[in-house]
Amino acid sequence: MKISYLILLLLIVIAPAGRVHAEENYAAITGERASKSVGLLVGQIPKTQVEAGVTYEIGIRAVGSIDFRLVYDTVSGTGFLVRDAEKLFLVTASHVARGMVYAVALTVGGPNGGPKTYNIVAKLNWRHHLREDVAIARLEESSPLYGELLNNALDIKMILREEGAPAPELPLVVIGFPLNLGVKNKFSPLRRETHAASGIIDLTRPDTGQDASFFMIQDPSIGGYSGAPVFATESYRFGNTLMPGLDLNGCVGLIHGTMSDETGGKLGAVTPASAIYELIHAAIAP
Repeated sequence: MKISYLILLLLIVIAPAGRVHAEENYAAITGERASKSVGLLVGQIPKTQVEAGVTYEIGIRAVGSIDFRLVYDTVSGTGFLVRDAEKLFLVTASHVARGMVYAVALTVGGPNGGPKTYNIVAKLNWRHHLREDVAIARLEESSPLYGELLNNALDIKMILREEGAPAPELPLVVIGFPLNLGVKNKFSPLRRETHAASGIIDLTRPDTGQDASFFMIQDPSIGGYSGAPVFATESYRFGNTLMPGLDLNGCVGLIHGTMSDETGGKLGAVTPASAIYELIHAAIAP
């Protein structure tokens, strides 16, 4: 009887403890499910040089030959899939998408836990946000990627619609491919936990020289993480303590890059998810 009273007392204490979500209460998904929506993007762009205000592409030529061959830079980053009903979109950072000009490849999880790479022959028709560091490309039903990847995409309901930064005590998880890790032999996107370090602030984008909206996170980014989705972790409040749960509760943004100075101090910059929602909404509007 004393044991029964003790259990009842614990239930009374625990019952008022509610879930702490991001700004909107979206359906939670598992980390494994979120990992299926991400892929490594690799592409090439010609090397360029600016002289007297004119941009030139750089090439090489064998001695005695008249044939030039362009020299390319390889660009990589993380992309992820978002669906609105039957419409499928590939999402990444705009500065990553601008490097995806030739020989674009997308590597995602394949059968038996291994990677599967799609060589995208046709040039992706990227749609860039006018201000924020976000780009999307719609994958048409005729695309070989469409049928295989539609079920792996995040539902657009997982994308935070209103511009905002998550509460600083809320654990965040970044899922992507730093240094192109996680796609050789076994497919395993890397997860990194962090917290927001600011609300929404304006910073100058180094790729465009224009101001854009970001929120900062405590940890710096790493090459290859650009474009990676940032998720809020579903959490529970037990008394005055915030307890992280096992599931993820909404995409709150994507990785832009790292802010640093000569002291070695570094913070990560995240583009708010509202820019993703805005771009997709504009793309499907009649």
